[in-house]
Amino acid sequence: PLQVTGGTEGDFAPLALRIEGEGFVDTLIIQPPPGAACTVEGGLTSDAEFALWRESDGEMATAVLVRGTSLQRGDRGVSLGRSEYTGIIEACNWDERTVRVALDTAEAQELRTNVPDGAGMIDVEFAGMTDADASALVGRMAHITNERANRATHRILGAEAVEGGIELTLDYDPRVAEGPVAEVSDGAVTSGTSFTLDRFGYYLGKTLANEDASASWRIGHIDSRTTPVIDTDYHGEVSAGTLREAFADRDGDGVARLLLYDYGPGDTVTIPCWASVTRR
Repeated sequence: PLQVTGGTEGDFAPLALRIEGEGFVDTLIIQPPPGAACTVEGGLTSDAEFALWRESDGEMATAVLVRGTSLQRGDRGVSLGRSEYTGIIEACNWDERTVRVALDTAEAQELRTNVPDGAGMIDVEFAGMTDADASALVGRMAHITNERANRATHRILGAEAVEGGIELTLDYDPRVAEGPVAEVSDGAVTSGTSFTLDRFGYYLGKTLANEDASASWRIGHIDSRTTPVIDTDYHGEVSAGTLREAFADRDGDGVARLLLYDYGPGDTVTIPCWASVTRR
């Protein structure tokens, strides 16, 4: 373990380790949450959530930077223009597992390196995108949150740049529950089935939708494990008449259904960026 100064004040203090092996010395930095620069004894500085600095024969051999903008020791190091992409979900196609995200900024990622002179070949990888191409985000994790403590993480299977943002294809089926509609009232829809995971607060902030996905609302809480109650702080008051129309038998199979989804419009998507630079 190494002494660390500075860093972000959070639930956990920054950690640093030195690992020595044959022909290499690694320094690891783990800092949740990221954002503020911390310095490790020996002079290594980073604002990242995770960083790896490998030296061989006293010179930088590898630098890995995750969810940060800088990893430096003296005049050597690597930096990214942005630590993550953040945006708001504008629309969802839950059947296709796609979300359209309006980004806070469409600036392209930029990577800068400063490696020892005469380093020879340098292997570089990093996650970023341009206005025309978002394919580098494939394989990354999309963290989805909102003010109601919803937390969901999905791997990105597809990414396409669109005007003002990106369209992501995510890996998991976002349905977390569904059931027949038993009753409708102001601001709430009661199911004929019980949502058993409510005992763990699992559904807080999830999305309530009708059976053809033409209407959806964020869930504030669930009453008696059967009744999703709409978050009025976010949506305002929603009348029973509006909900009765939305939660009718819209596909004509004789049963009106409600569905709960892992995420929905208005949720925040965060995609951490990373970079890896290796001399060879």
